[in-house]
Amino acid sequence: MGALCSTSKPQHDSAWLAKADMVSGAPEPSMAPPSSGLSAGQPIKLSQGGTVVTLTKGQPELDAKLREVPPTALVVLDFTASWCAPCQEVDVFMKRIAKQVPHALFVKADANLNQDLISSKRIVGFPTLVLYRDQKEIARFSRFVEAEMETTLKRLASDTATGPVAGK
Repeated sequence: MGALCSTSKPQHDSAWLAKADMVSGAPEPSMAPPSSGLSAGQPIKLSQGGTVVTLTKGQPELDAKLREVPPTALVVLDFTASWCAPCQEVDVFMKRIAKQVPHALFVKADANLNQDLISSKRIVGFPTLVLYRDQKEIARFSRFVEAEMETTLKRLASDTATGPVAGK
């Protein structure tokens, strides 16, 4: 792990992409975003059942989600792309860790659906994980190293359970 895809979709033919999916062992990603199971205005239940909320409306939707969570809650935003192989590994990780970290909200923003958000947050490669608390960015990870990310998320989420992070 630790690979990074650029923000530009690679110009490969479909045979190459199918072969790359077979080599990586990852299933071919769907272009349709999975349903978050939430309707507009419904309160967010922080990671109950391992839910990863999918953004489809960019910055306004992210702002609304950030306002809906308690100020001390950790929000993990995964900037991803359906054509990015390392992003598929992060997707599996996010689903797993969301079940283990009940005091955090996990959000996924696909490049195909959130160009304004990708641009405004100055995302230069995928995957990029951005952590928020009190509607402010507190950390950014451009290279995914699972063990390091898991330790960091669990530590920050436990800070959420006991109060704000010191110095923030």
